Amino acid sequence: MKALFNIALVIVTFFSCYVENIYLFVLPPQPGEVAPFTVRSQRSFNFDQEKALGNYRKVALSRYVPLYTYVPDRTKEARQKMAALSAMVANFQGLNRTGGEELVEYLQREFELTLSGDSVLKLLRYRNLDNILDGIMTIEESILHSKIAEDPEPFKGKKTIEVHYPEPMGIVSHSANEVVTLEVARLTLQEKVKQLFWQEDESVLDPLVQISLATLLPNLKYDQRENERRIQEIIKRYPSKVVPYKPGDILVPFRRVLSEEDVLLLATYQQEENKDLYEGASWILLTVLFTVCFYNLFLSRILSAGWRKPLPYLLFLSLLSTSVIISKACLLFTSFPIFVVPFAFLPLITVLLHNERISATCTTVMGAILVSLFAGRTLEILLFFTFGGVAVLLVSFEIRKRIHIMLPSLLVESSMLSSSWLSQWIGNPLLAFSWAGRKWISFP
Repeated sequence: MKALFNIALVIVTFFSCYVENIYLFVLPPQPGEVAPFTVRSQRSFNFDQEKALGNYRKVALSRYVPLYTYVPDRTKEARQKMAALSAMVANFQGLNRTGGEELVEYLQREFELTLSGDSVLKLLRYRNLDNILDGIMTIEESILHSKIAEDPEPFKGKKTIEVHYPEPMGIVSHSANEVVTLEVARLTLQEKVKQLFWQEDESVLDPLVQISLATLLPNLKYDQRENERRIQEIIKRYPSKVVPYKPGDILVPFRRVLSEEDVLLLATYQQEENKDLYEGASWILLTVLFTVCFYNLFLSRILSAGWRKPLPYLLFLSLLSTSVIISKACLLFTSFPIFVVPFAFLPLITVLLHNERISATCTTVMGAILVSLFAGRTLEILLFFTFGGVAVLLVSFEIRKRIHIMLPSLLVESSMLSSSWLSQWIGNPLLAFSWAGRKWISFP
């Protein structure tokens, strides 16, 4: 029976060290799934977000849908300008005035177009100008029924775009193939005008084509603010920092809906773990076996020699297995730091059930070693549990009544916090003191 309890303790501890690795290997997590338990780092490693998420960010940026705002008055604006020009020319013709200089200034002011004086005079002398302007305006209106954007870069390589129309239409998706650039639209207008009025004098038609091109403006306006917001959301979703993780840090908390970044983080962590999985598992197994054997030898060969009654081996081993299970369950099914693990119940229950100082201290140190193997595998964490457990022992041996349990219960938190600080202060120098100590305590 004693051997069975020892084997059970070894199996429970070893399984607790690698339950996360088994989960990541057997059931690789997918985005959108719920994390069945908290996954904590067992080693120090750096998560290079740029390396893991860079390609995803590029794909997301290439797939993001740009938003444009539809400008509905482009046709109206062009027709009004053409009508004003026609009226001005007709006025000059009716008054038999040349008006060349005035018309040159007008074209420069209203159309931002500079024409020579000879070209303007030919327009003023041409008696069929209204018909040509009406024909050009008809062609321009047909072109403005298309979706025209000035800069082709935002929708280059896109499959769809979104256009924000006035209410009640709102935002509507369109194929990016429906959008033409302003340059293409103007070339189309120029070709169609020349095809329709091929018999007209080029010296008259060319200035009119230039005027019509100046009135043809894009009816899609790139929404700079909204598109920048969408791009920033993508960049925020796929950051490019290097995030360091220490042993015991939470990678994914319990019941969290996994995102793409979470899945990639777990995949990166698994790759780091797999680099020396067999070597690390061998050291873990040897450490557990050595610790359990040493504990049994200490109880049977040293402690029992001066003890009249048989030592309750099964009680100690049961308490150790229970401590391992409860500590691991706390790490798996809560998102609290490892310093909140209820390890203090082990020395407290040991004292209450078997009020003997040496066996309780030995059991507490034994439990601290086993728990530290799956809580973080660093000397800092080992010292934290050891000092915290011993601190609880110091205030637990004087328990005589049930009300006295309140005293160690109240002191547990302060003693554990103090041991946390002490372990950090002592742990780092000791960790660097010997290679063997590092290999035993801090596995790669």
